[in-house]
Amino acid sequence: MSRVRKIFSTDTFKGRLRAFIINLILIIVLIISSFLIFMNKTQIKENYQRELSSIVRMQNQAIESWLTQREVSIRTLASNNDVKTHDLKRVKSLFDNFIDHQSDFYFVSLVDLKGKTILDTTFLNKADYSNKEFFIEALDGVETISRAEINKNGNIPVIHFTSPVYNEENEIISLVVAAVRLSSIQAIVESFRFGKTGETFIINSHSQLLTKRRFDQNHKLLEKVILGDIKNGLFTSYTKDNVLGAYVSSNFDRWLVVAQISEYEMYEIFKQFITYILIFIIVLLLITMPFVLRFSDKIVKPIQSLLHGSKKIQDGDYGHEIEDSSIQHATCELRDLTKSFNAMSNVLKNVIDELTTQSTIDVLSKLYNRRELMRLSELKFNKSLEENKHISLLMIDIDFFKKINDSYGHQTGDVAIEMVSNTIKTSIGANDIAGRYGGEEFLVFIENSDSDLTFAIAQRIRKNVENLKIEHNDYKIQCTCSVGVFYMKDVNKYITLEQAIEISDKALYEAKDTGRNKVILKRLKD
Repeated sequence: MSRVRKIFSTDTFKGRLRAFIINLILIIVLIISSFLIFMNKTQIKENYQRELSSIVRMQNQAIESWLTQREVSIRTLASNNDVKTHDLKRVKSLFDNFIDHQSDFYFVSLVDLKGKTILDTTFLNKADYSNKEFFIEALDGVETISRAEINKNGNIPVIHFTSPVYNEENEIISLVVAAVRLSSIQAIVESFRFGKTGETFIINSHSQLLTKRRFDQNHKLLEKVILGDIKNGLFTSYTKDNVLGAYVSSNFDRWLVVAQISEYEMYEIFKQFITYILIFIIVLLLITMPFVLRFSDKIVKPIQSLLHGSKKIQDGDYGHEIEDSSIQHATCELRDLTKSFNAMSNVLKNVIDELTTQSTIDVLSKLYNRRELMRLSELKFNKSLEENKHISLLMIDIDFFKKINDSYGHQTGDVAIEMVSNTIKTSIGANDIAGRYGGEEFLVFIENSDSDLTFAIAQRIRKNVENLKIEHNDYKIQCTCSVGVFYMKDVNKYITLEQAIEISDKALYEAKDTGRNKVILKRLKD
């Protein structure tokens, strides 16, 4: 027992992994079991029942339309004037033409009130309908549809449509009897087949199967439906098989339209469903394998994160923090250690950032100090030479700055430097470099700019400085600046950054000597 406890102990990596796999298998079994319970036989039966009900409704519409068309056709013949006057020659022509254009009609006959055939389109011998049920009902003025029977002359299964013929006094003088081949309605019914054993058929009020070519065999389904012994659902079909079926009454409750599927096929689909479930379980296990591996990673992830974080700091990524997601499954000791690591990293980053700022940023102007300015400018200057890019330097000096200090005090002068510095910074591009060169002088390095654009930038700086409103200790003053510009279009690799600065500085002094508050540009060409 102690050995089993040791194997599955969660204090070890292997124990946690094994416990996770066991729990995963149990969860999968519970999910599949619940799924099978939900998708049980009752649910499948209900689905099939809905499908069968939908099929019989659609088929009933098709059958009702078929019956109506035939009844209308026979009624039209019975209301013809030639038929009413018994003009047999014209009636014969009318009936023959009707048969030629209505392929599902086998024959049409004109029958007297004694059931004797007056005229027939197909057979020479005269049929006697006096003892036929449909004939007797039609004598009462009812349009009737007969039970199915074999026509003796052609040995063909038919049903008879009968319509009374009335004279001008609205008295029945004869009947039009038309035989319709059962094969025509059989084609309609068989168009709705589905599945392997799924089928639809019609039973008439005489318990005959009208559409199965077995109409001579009685089936008590309609009778049982009328008595309420059978509802939509499971019952015994005409084939003696247990089936799931649905039905609907048609032809004024004289027919029953039935759709059914064998119980065996219905549950065969259920067996297929079980197979799909087994496949699902296999796929699910394959999918869960990466999660098992991920679980094992979570065990060692906190330690790996600490190791990775220390290497980041060693490489100069000060302030690197270990994310909470990497330690959420760690022990409390590792979580405390990670928090201490992050706190130490943040303190180190703040100290490094402060030292970096002090060593690179001018405290007053918030621009680069001279050392950092020269270092960055040297890098960009050499890169521009290598890549054959245009080089521009702007040397900027605040006009009469000593007068500002002497007249308004050094604090006001400091405010002026701060505002001018900010104006310079906001007037240049993100890739340009600006720094405090010394005192009230500033240097701007502009990369890959033509002479017109460089001059425009210098003018923008000059105008923005001119428009400054400097307020301090109730003093409201304005200041201007002069700008000397060095521009080199074609790269001369023999010039140095110091020489370029010297040229821009000469341009600055020329601007000051010629009136201040202006821009002077010096070009260097091959």
